[in-house]
Amino acid sequence: MLPCKTTSFGARVCLVAMNKPLIGDGNPKRLPILAVKVSTGKAVEKGIEHYLTAPWKEGWDEWIKQAKDSFPSVLEHVVLTFHIDGCSRVCSHQLVRHRLVSFTQESQRYSEVRVLKVIKASSLKEAKEKYEKLEDYGILKELFVIPPELKGDETYMNSLLNSILEYLELRLKGVPMEDARFVLPQAIRTSLLATANLREWLHVIELRAHPKAQWEIREIAERIKELIEQVGPRSSPA
Repeated sequence: MLPCKTTSFGARVCLVAMNKPLIGDGNPKRLPILAVKVSTGKAVEKGIEHYLTAPWKEGWDEWIKQAKDSFPSVLEHVVLTFHIDGCSRVCSHQLVRHRLVSFTQESQRYSEVRVLKVIKASSLKEAKEKYEKLEDYGILKELFVIPPELKGDETYMNSLLNSILEYLELRLKGVPMEDARFVLPQAIRTSLLATANLREWLHVIELRAHPKAQWEIREIAERIKELIEQVGPRSSPA
């Protein structure tokens, strides 16, 4: 089972992949250790296999903790991929500003798949019929990220309801997905696959988990931090 963390607003962050040595115990913490040994000529003396298989030395954990501030480039050899599902496009637009992270994002034209799944409809017509009969806002929480300040605000919630209804009406008229999506608000949930090295993830966390960061991206960054501490190089700074 993948290591995952869930936010208070229903987004799910999962660590789906990370690189590791192909021999020895596979501990990814060995890669920064090997990097410094290559840098100082020790790998020539003992061979790279030694540092991938030798018993873990006392002090190496502390060395990795100090690496972020003293010699952060060695952390770039640990690469992690996260799947972030259920954040808003407001949040995703902030995330993709981190240009050293490689992103693949759910195209907004395919938000329709998400809409049909949440409404539990197999066609646009069925979705419109079901959606028009909604009597509460429960389904909106599955489709959209609702800011804490706007929970219970009738005007805002009605605008979300109407946006989906307008979208479905446009699609039933034959408007293509790439044009109909223009009526969808930035609050609609999206999905991303994000890959970066450990040094860059620590930089993302430093900026986005900061108390002054926007609440949604702050929670995403905090979940990423927890997963790195849980299953990544556990003693690395984060």
